Amino acid sequence: MFDDVKLRGEEETTFIGLVEGKKRTLEELKVASLKFGRIAILSNIDACGKDIYLLFKLREDVEQAFDAFKNELENDKIYLSNTDAVRGYFFISFVSLYLYYRIYNILRVHDKIGKVSVNELLFELSKVYAVEYPNNQTVLSEIPCKIAAFDKDLELNLFYNKTYPLQK
Repeated sequence: MFDDVKLRGEEETTFIGLVEGKKRTLEELKVASLKFGRIAILSNIDACGKDIYLLFKLREDVEQAFDAFKNELENDKIYLSNTDAVRGYFFISFVSLYLYYRIYNILRVHDKIGKVSVNELLFELSKVYAVEYPNNQTVLSEIPCKIAAFDKDLELNLFYNKTYPLQK
């Protein structure tokens, strides 16, 4: 049994809102409050409830990674018959999953989860491309203000040699 104080507070606040909205009664609140913030996990591991709960949360992270692997990166279908091709496919898939989570963590650290997705950020960044001139000079294309704002807000420094104005 793991007692999560923060979860208890959130559940109690939600339930009180239901009582105020006349969707639940005070008697129901009294009964339900005994369960607020408590997480029961049946396990054969000999450890305290908090450690078992943290292990369970790690499992959830792994499941989310597989979900991103299948749905976001669309790596649930392969049409290859050659063993080396399948190995190469899964290597590239693993690298793409790694990069996906690196970008996800950048968004999380800068509190941008829910405001911009990994796919949206990658789509916006794909609008900048390198232009190669006949004299072998390579220059970045124009950097839209939205991309410049992402670059600054997320501290990516992708366009360090480029100056660009930010619009408000």
